Amino acid sequence: MRLRKVRRIEQARTSGVRIAEQLGISRTTVHTWLTRHRHEGDAGLLDRTSRPP
Repeated sequence: MRLRKVRRIEQARTSGVRIAEQLGISRTTVHTWLTRHRHEGDAGLLDRTSRPP
């Protein structure tokens, strides 16, 4: 599901804020997912803890 959303975000010709509103997620989440996908590929979209190490 995240991969589908990331692909939609990457193809969108609109702002991150607007696409976040359309997808019902925060712009911070949009940025996080895009960054992880660019650096780690599909594996970067897997669930992970946000707890500090």
